[in-house]
Amino acid sequence: MEIKQYNGKHKADFYIQCKGLHSGRPIKQPIANCFSVFNSTETDFKLVYSIYTSGKFKNQIIGTCIPFIRISDCRKIIYTFKDSIQENNALDFERIKQVDRQIENIEKRLKLMKEMKKALALRSLKKTI
Repeated sequence: MEIKQYNGKHKADFYIQCKGLHSGRPIKQPIANCFSVFNSTETDFKLVYSIYTSGKFKNQIIGTCIPFIRISDCRKIIYTFKDSIQENNALDFERIKQVDRQIENIEKRLKLMKEMKKALALRSLKKTI
C-alpha cells in the first residue's frame, strides 16, 4: 500500500481525508484535501476505516483553525496496524459493516419520525386556524 498526496491526475484505489474534523476518514471518491492510496486491497480500506472509527487518528490531528493530519503521521499509524493485522480480523470488519448499516437504518427511521412530527404539528395548526 502506497500513500501519496492527491494531485488530481491519477485514479487511486481509495482516498483518505486529510483536512477537517474528519481527518483520517477513508473515502471512495476524491476531494480537494485528501491523500491517495495506491496498490491496496479491500482489507486496506477496511483497516483504515477501523483505525478512523476507533479514533486512532485523533491524537495526530493538529491545527487550530483548520484541523489536519500530516501524511507522515497517517502513514506511520496505518503501517503500524497493517503489520500487526491478522487474517481473523475479517470477521471484525464484517461486524463493523453490519453496525454501520444498523446505524444508517436507525438514522433513516429517525429522520422519518422527525418529518412525521413536523407534519402532525402543521396539521394541528391548520385545525386551529
